[in-house]
Amino acid sequence: IVSIIAIIVSVGYLLRHYKGLLIKPTKLRWDRDILVPLLPISIPVFIQQFLLALGYTCIIIFVNPFGIDATAAFYIISRIDSLVALPAIAVMIAMTILTKQLVQGEKLERIKSLFHWGLLINFPFTFLIALSCFLFPEWIIRIFITTPSIVTIGADYLKIICFGYLLFTLLYACNGIINGAGKGGVTLVFSLASLLVIRVPAAAILTQAGFKVTGVWFAVLTSFIALAICSWLY
Repeated sequence: IVSIIAIIVSVGYLLRHYKGLLIKPTKLRWDRDILVPLLPISIPVFIQQFLLALGYTCIIIFVNPFGIDATAAFYIISRIDSLVALPAIAVMIAMTILTKQLVQGEKLERIKSLFHWGLLINFPFTFLIALSCFLFPEWIIRIFITTPSIVTIGADYLKIICFGYLLFTLLYACNGIINGAGKGGVTLVFSLASLLVIRVPAAAILTQAGFKVTGVWFAVLTSFIALAICSWLY
């Protein structure tokens, strides 16, 4: 129902504000000049988001052995992660488009300012969420479920990962610049490496070392840190 309402509102907005934008499907034609330049940018971004989802799928393998409470907590906190990342991803997409325009227009000196504004727009929102997760983790988990054991596990995750939320601002701002410069393959490699080289091995090692499910949370945080540092350095 929500999706249908969103589509109706969006189409109505486009029809009202952008005359002639929506055309009949039968009038669509193949345009190589438009499509080909889009592929190097769009495909790596698509695969990055796929890897993000794959990362959670891999991590659940290490969470499940600790019982249904841990599994339930993980599904809740993964939804919270998605909500926190949405604004940063939106800014990243905008920065990708603007960077592409600046590169094509040979206005490279403005990219630095764009990067700073990307950080400035995202940081206050992300900081408030991270602070809330650190100070009121139990309250946030109780919005979704009230079972004490699940709340405890989920709260422990938020206390650990809230520091990683702050890195979303830096990570997605960097990726926006890199993708817009036509180097989307670089961010793809970084995402894949953080998953296969850091997150999964760290989760396996820490859980076996006696950290239990908390070891999985530290593995996720470590991969966030590594990914943000790599993108920033590049």
